[in-house]
Amino acid sequence: MDPKKIALLVGALIIAGVTAFMAKNMFAGSPAPQVQAAAAPQPVGPKILVATRALPVGTIIGPDSFRYQPWPKELVENAYFVEGQNVDLNQLHGTVVRNAISAGQPITQGALVKSGDHG
Repeated sequence: MDPKKIALLVGALIIAGVTAFMAKNMFAGSPAPQVQAAAAPQPVGPKILVATRALPVGTIIGPDSFRYQPWPKELVENAYFVEGQNVDLNQLHGTVVRNAISAGQPITQGALVKSGDHG
């Protein structure tokens, strides 16, 4: 065999070996750093009335249809039922849902119709 071909073959084998070694080290190196998820901050603010389940239009509200839940202070609107602000939960029993309310969504004063009201 020609000495030039042998030298070229040996050089190619050396380059292939070095490349394989570098690829192995690159992929089998130290594992990716693990990221710790930070705990979600607890909402600080008043408790507002939210739906415990989906309430489609026409649903009659019962005692198991809503509950109070802490809500961020900056997201509280005037239409929400806020705990401790003259909200009589007994008056809400028997009202009818005017606009569909998703589970966990705040119940607004305009979303319910009391018996005898128009709407």
